[in-house]
Amino acid sequence: MTSFRRQQFEQLWAAFDAYVDDEVTVQQDLCIGELSVSLTIRGQELSRIVLSPLRRRWVSGNHASAQIRVWSGPLPRGHHAPTELRLLDPGKVAPDAGQHEEHITAMYAPEAVTYMLWDSQRQRGIYWIEELNRLPYWEQSAPLIHLFHWLNADHGVALVHAAAVGRNGKGLLIVGPGGTGKSTSAIACLAAGWEYVSDDYSLLGGSHPPRAINLFGVGKLLPNSLEYFPELHQEIVAVRGDDDKSIFDFTQNYGNQVVDSLELVGVVLPQLGSEPQGPRNISRLSAAVALMPSTVFQLRTVKALAMHQISETLRSLPSYAITFGPDRTQAPNQLGALLDELS
Repeated sequence: MTSFRRQQFEQLWAAFDAYVDDEVTVQQDLCIGELSVSLTIRGQELSRIVLSPLRRRWVSGNHASAQIRVWSGPLPRGHHAPTELRLLDPGKVAPDAGQHEEHITAMYAPEAVTYMLWDSQRQRGIYWIEELNRLPYWEQSAPLIHLFHWLNADHGVALVHAAAVGRNGKGLLIVGPGGTGKSTSAIACLAAGWEYVSDDYSLLGGSHPPRAINLFGVGKLLPNSLEYFPELHQEIVAVRGDDDKSIFDFTQNYGNQVVDSLELVGVVLPQLGSEPQGPRNISRLSAAVALMPSTVFQLRTVKALAMHQISETLRSLPSYAITFGPDRTQAPNQLGALLDELS
């Protein structure tokens, strides 16, 4: 017997094909690590928002192993939103908080009337929002992040709230909650000519040694951090309304430095202080405490395979704390000394 959740998924999946208006439909294939994904998006503006941060991942002619449908607007006549999902508590963070049922993971965001569903058996995803003007602010820089989390977790790859930068193919994973200097230090390294995977969200691959894998090609900085990088003012493509972070498309002028992946040689917990210090060895538990809460809070659901990959990555790498001084542009010097030692 088909479960109620499966029926809901199939109904919403079919709703995408039921539209008869003149809205433009855009199809784009992506290559994310070892995975190939076919995105189909209704609407030019929504397509621009979703695809721009993923430009680095665009490919053509690939046979996609996963499909994701993205659209906004009222559902066609005869189709209804899966009202059962409204019972989900979006603030709940626990294993299976997304209520897995018959290979379906689902999430409902009531503040935006948004439904996200993932079918791990058939590798299909749905992102539907009732009104485009209510699109959550983070979609401007990290579109479809929950779906990419679920997709990659199925294949043993973890999406984490962490930055990753390096040189000559070797990299450091920079972990910590918001406001500790992850983005500022990562973008300082990019400005200094380093290789860049991310300043905010990275994928952790299952190879040995582990790799940080690029997903989005954008970066973001708060106004007080942007003051350290006057040369980046011309790179701003948008300013998010909820937190005033400037968004940069690094694939335009830093494309050669935005790399597909880096072999990780260490984990760094940045700290801010009046004088630069470090590096200092910290325990793997301390690194996990710096990485896991913000990752789980932002992704809201926990996948067992992803948790395993995070644990294996932290177990296999040395971890350090580094205190950055008032001049954040000196971060590459401190990180570079550690990277040279570990490499």
